[in-house]
Amino acid sequence: MRFRDLPIARKALALGVIPTVCALAVVTATLGIAIYRSLQTNLNQNAQTLVTVTADNMQAPLGFNDPKTAGQLLAALHSVEIVDAACVFDANGHLFAHYATPDHPCPTFDDEGQRSPGIHAAAVSVGTRRVGSVRLFVNDTALRRSLATLAVTAGLTVVVVVLLATVLATRLQHTISNPIVALARTADRVTSTGDYSARAEQMTNDEVGRLVVAFNGMLAQIQQQNRVKDEFLATVSHELRTPLNAMLGWLQIIQRTNPEASALTRALTSLERNAKVQQRVVEDLLDISRVVSGKLQMNLTVVDLRLVIGAAIDVIATIAAQAGVTVQWHPPGSPCLVSGDAARLQQAFWNVLSNGVKFTPRGGTVTASIQSRADVFAIVIRDTGVGIDPAFLPHVFERFQQADSSATREHGGLGLGLAIVHEIVTLHGGSVTATSAGKGRGATFTITLPRLVDEGAA
Repeated sequence: MRFRDLPIARKALALGVIPTVCALAVVTATLGIAIYRSLQTNLNQNAQTLVTVTADNMQAPLGFNDPKTAGQLLAALHSVEIVDAACVFDANGHLFAHYATPDHPCPTFDDEGQRSPGIHAAAVSVGTRRVGSVRLFVNDTALRRSLATLAVTAGLTVVVVVLLATVLATRLQHTISNPIVALARTADRVTSTGDYSARAEQMTNDEVGRLVVAFNGMLAQIQQQNRVKDEFLATVSHELRTPLNAMLGWLQIIQRTNPEASALTRALTSLERNAKVQQRVVEDLLDISRVVSGKLQMNLTVVDLRLVIGAAIDVIATIAAQAGVTVQWHPPGSPCLVSGDAARLQQAFWNVLSNGVKFTPRGGTVTASIQSRADVFAIVIRDTGVGIDPAFLPHVFERFQQADSSATREHGGLGLGLAIVHEIVTLHGGSVTATSAGKGRGATFTITLPRLVDEGAA
């Protein structure tokens, strides 16, 4: 199995042990080389010192031609572990005296041998006259023994360190892997059961902890979206079924009876009104679908806001009159020119106006006005209706959001009108805000649109 496919616990364990072992191996090798060189240097220095001392001691025996004394002096090297043989040669190169082990007899005199490894030589002189030479043959037995001891010690140290690193890494990897494993298990459970109410436990405050928080937040959003989806489907069903039931009822009356002219007129009027309600619902759904897919198109021209708002008020006037709500509109005397799509802007103003009429009780007032500001026109639409709960105010322009989403709510709708207004105004480079002093105290919607810089040229 490849390393990347291993469980996270094994990866964490490997990442804790392998670098430690590699670092320890590099340090041990470096120290071993350094110690070996140090021991080798000490060996050479000791051997050179011995050959120099031996050469000094051989001055008298060589000067007086006393090989016996020379042999006695050389016999003292028996106690020196590193010396295999000590050979003294006279001035003619003949062996004068020696001390040697059976395995290392003195060789024939050879000047080249002075430069061979393990051989140290020194000249013996009396005054300025050279009377002979000393050659010392040394071994590295002590050095090898020291290196062997060092190797055993280093090996035991490596074993102990690896064991400790494994134990510590095993303990530490649980700290790293357990939160991730728990998160993965929660994700698997959510995937297999579809239960988005499940939550992963946050065990740490590091990156994994933040990942758990983000994951739980994602689950909460999905859960909320599912709830909104269910409410939306229920709302759509209700909004489509209500006018459809009314239309089917009138059609059955027309088919089964022979209604009088006045009743037939009422039936046709009701059919038209409910068909328009369904048309409005379908158009809102199509518009929000275009918004989501980024296909809501704008045909920009020079638009006078007075004409657009006036047209929207003309459309809403009949509905307002039936609801007993007064719509007040006092347009400015001069043109209010913007660059926009007249039909879409009229749709936005109509949505806000109809929203005000719908939530304003009989006898109330909806007022529209245009304020000219520095570089924008502000369209202010106020109503004296039921107002907006402060807790709901931040969500008023969100899709499918309604202050009362229950099946028994007083006012119908999909909760898309103001969301569409927000998208249309945003696409025009403007903004829309909503304010309310609270329930029962009305609401104010302010739409700002950039004014044309050069109105005369426009």
